[in-house]
Order: sequence, then structure tokens, then C-alpha cells
Amino acid sequence: MAISKPHISPAELETLVLDVMASVGRAVTVTEIHRAMPKALRPAAKALTGVVAALAEGKRLFRIGRRYSAQPDRSLHEGIVRLTDAEALTATELAKKLRAPATRVREAIRELVESGELHAYPKQHRVIRYAAHSPGPADLLRPELARLLASAAKLGIGEAEAKSALRELLGSPAPGIDPIVAAIRELEPDGALVYLPHLRTTLVSSYKDKASFDRAVLGLLARGTVQLQSHPTPSLLGTAEREAMIEDGRGGWFSAIGLR
Repeated sequence: MAISKPHISPAELETLVLDVMASVGRAVTVTEIHRAMPKALRPAAKALTGVVAALAEGKRLFRIGRRYSAQPDRSLHEGIVRLTDAEALTATELAKKLRAPATRVREAIRELVESGELHAYPKQHRVIRYAAHSPGPADLLRPELARLLASAAKLGIGEAEAKSALRELLGSPAPGIDPIVAAIRELEPDGALVYLPHLRTTLVSSYKDKASFDRAVLGLLARGTVQLQSHPTPSLLGTAEREAMIEDGRGGWFSAIGLR
């Protein structure tokens, strides 16, 4: 005589699926979930597919391609934060750089903005840019400057000539003012610390390589012109992040700079 399987309710089946996913500890297909279940409690494959889909719809499981995981896939989110650490980018630019579907990128952006991990800049020229840091005056003026330089090019004025003309119109820094000091004052006129990678990006035209920028900063530190702050958790920094900072000589990395 055939032994009938014990009846389990839909809620019990959902709990069983979640228990299986917790024990597996990786992304798996519905077939793999089915195989991992106790034989006596395995439902029909079609029924299990519906339960797993419902759990994913309710955000109790997370779809990763054809597989499901007990934890959301954060690789896209981490890529967005990494790319916007040094510059603000639009959703379209992020999708191209990450080679990811635009809909997934926009969804990840929304979640990052809601969690405070990403900042949405005010809309400029019909687009919104996003960055891992909140916008300062220089961040908001950068696209305006790019449009101004583009307009100057149409008039036959080169970039160097245009920037020289702007300095003349706005008033150049006093003779002898170090470009790093001038940039810090421009970025944080209230005296707050400046994120070192951000400063490096701002002065990329003045310091063509990492070594020359690092030497200039450390020279200002030795003269007592600036103060440097080390990153609180250097062990968590990635290779690219460390490359944008400066070694502090104590196994850590300087991440912020300010005037004394």
C-alpha cells in the first residue's frame, strides 16, 4: 500500500522553503531547492515554483538571474557606489559603465538613495546625477563649466584660453597661493575637511600623476599648512580607494585634508 505524504499548509511550505534557503547559504535554482527538501515533504515541482515566486515577490527571497537567494545581490549597488565615489554620474552613464540593464540600475539607485548611501544632485540640463557624497558648490558648477567650455570651443576659444579668461574675469588667486590651498578654500570655504580623492580629481590638470600630487600634499603637511586625517578603517579600503589616498606611514591611509 502506498504511503501518502503528510499534508502541509501553504504557510508551512513557505517556512520550509526559507529554512532550506538558510541552510544552503547560496543562490540556487528551484530544482535545487526541491532536491534539498526532505523527500517526505517535497511538493509538486509546479507548486514549489509558485511558492518560490511568491516569496520573491514579497522580498522574502531574492531573484538573481534564474536563481534565488536568501540575501539580496548587492554587487550592482556596490559598483554604483564605487563609480560615484570620485565623480557624479547619471543613471545612463552608470548603466554603460557597469554594462547592466538600465531598469536594474535605476532600481538600485532608488534603493541607495533611500538608504542614504547615494545622493541625488539637483536636476541640471534635464538630467540628474548621483554621487556617494553630497554635492558641494564645485560639484554643482562642474557641468555648468563644461557647457561654458563647450560654448567657448564653438567660438574658437581653446580650453586653456577659456580657463585663463575666466580667471581674469573672476580674479586669480593672489601670487604665491598654492593650488592645493586655493582648491581647498574653494571646495570648503567654511573650513571643513575635504575628501582627498575628491581634491585629487579637482586638481587633475595641475598634477598629472599620483606621485606629484602626493609630494605636494605631504610638503604642505611638513610646513604645517594643512592637516591630514587618516581613514578610520583602512582594512576595508579597496585597491582603487587606497590608490586615490596617501599612505600615512603608520599602515593606514590619509583620506581627508583641511587647512590649519
